[in-house]
Amino acid sequence: STDFMAITHPDDLEASRETTARLQSGTEGSARFEKRYLHKNGSVVWVDLNTVLLRDLNGQPDHFVADVQDITARKLAEAALRESEERYRQLLHQANDGIYVHELSEDRAGRFLEVNDSICRMMGYSREEMLAMEVSDIRMPGSLARMPEVISELRARGSLVFDTENRTKDGRMLPFEVNASLFDLQGRTVVVAIARDISERIRTKAELVEHRDHLEELVHARTRELELANNELEAFSYSVSHDLRAPLRAINGFARALQEDCAAELGTVGRGHLDRVGAASRRMAELIDDLLNLSRIARLPLERKPVNLSELARTIAGELREAEPEREVELVIQGGMTAQADPALAAIVLRNLLGNAWKFTGKHPTARIEVGESVRDGEPVWFVRDDGAGFDMAYVDNLFAPFQRLHTTADFAGTGIGLATVQRIVRRHGGREWIEGAVEKGATYHFTLPSFA
Repeated sequence: STDFMAITHPDDLEASRETTARLQSGTEGSARFEKRYLHKNGSVVWVDLNTVLLRDLNGQPDHFVADVQDITARKLAEAALRESEERYRQLLHQANDGIYVHELSEDRAGRFLEVNDSICRMMGYSREEMLAMEVSDIRMPGSLARMPEVISELRARGSLVFDTENRTKDGRMLPFEVNASLFDLQGRTVVVAIARDISERIRTKAELVEHRDHLEELVHARTRELELANNELEAFSYSVSHDLRAPLRAINGFARALQEDCAAELGTVGRGHLDRVGAASRRMAELIDDLLNLSRIARLPLERKPVNLSELARTIAGELREAEPEREVELVIQGGMTAQADPALAAIVLRNLLGNAWKFTGKHPTARIEVGESVRDGEPVWFVRDDGAGFDMAYVDNLFAPFQRLHTTADFAGTGIGLATVQRIVRRHGGREWIEGAVEKGATYHFTLPSFA
């Protein structure tokens, strides 16, 4: 038999002894508390412990009876949620557009539940002031009258882009374009809105009236600006609604590694895994930044430079080996591969492709991943090939759509954004991409990066 103190986490021993002493002294009849146990395999198990001390006929302590519930999953989820919420807050308050969340009931927009710094700055209110207000408090009369109609359409479609007029704290009228989406928050319907000041757009319309001779030129230029602005807004909406969930997957993955690798207690190996958890979270934050930056650089020339793809692939492969040193993977990387490309974006391409190859070979005892270069129609073509799970070519078009996956999360972790990101980068370089594969026979991703684009 094993004494329960022997399997108690060292950091919880003192509290456990104090609770036991109080029960034995008779000051308490029962106790309920959370603590950590050390599993036989070395992992840490969080439990909710409800314990009662039973006494003999002489009133002396006899034995404990305890109801123990495993709450490890809940604890890990709580920690991951705190991390995700912190990243959400940082992204929310760094955005240039105004962002706010408000209640929705019947045909009425209710009070503000969250506001970012940009909307407060535009409207002239402090965050505390806006959180004490309702949407109707800032609407101009004309926009207020249209609110039931807007809400009805929003409920029917789930998301809506519309123009509105708000009254600032100092009484000015400020026009906005609002991109609103419905979400369910703990059983109640809320609206997440991204508001953009369109004062410049309205001034532009006035200019068009005054400059009819240049109408076609001005319309073309301004329309293009609006298209780019809306594309950026759409990319940001995807980031808020989808990508901020992704850090949870990295956190959970390294948490599992921590459980498997630490034999007795969280020593040097355990701390190393925790460091990797932090590194994965930081990499996810970088991914979010990269996705947003992709939309911002759409109007700018790429910073094309000579990129050593061979060296870059070896660096990424080394990171993958370090994360899972127990795997038997043969990595073959052709030497001397170079391309004229944006270095940061080229790194994202290879990181996604090698990461996919590493992931989808994970269920095989041994694997082979190859990075190489070939020539097709006189043009250099780079490829990443693996012998992993592969896919049915009938669904190949789905692979490049954001958040479309051919495998379940239970089989392979991921969000389905990787290949969509790769496709966007390759086409931004003026290149093309295609993928070939078969079920359980692996996949090969081909791409070009023309230097003349």
